[in-house]
Amino acid sequence: MKTMADLIVGQKAKIIGFSEINSDILRLMSMGLVEHIEIYCENVSFGGDPKQFSFYGSHLTARNDTLKKIRVEPIDEH
Repeated sequence: MKTMADLIVGQKAKIIGFSEINSDILRLMSMGLVEHIEIYCENVSFGGDPKQFSFYGSHLTARNDTLKKIRVEPIDEH
């Protein structure tokens, strides 16, 4: 199963669930990062961590250890 940590710049995905709910995930959920929304990987730092995503006109930057808890389904744009 892919997670947000697996996404590369330019890739879109749909959030399908969470493998663990902790304070970091609850904070992201309160910001609107919930199941069934589409996200877009905007940018990745030189070392690959953190990553920046956009959804509903908002931008979010998070570390891979948190992103690994968010399961996604990549969206094929072809």
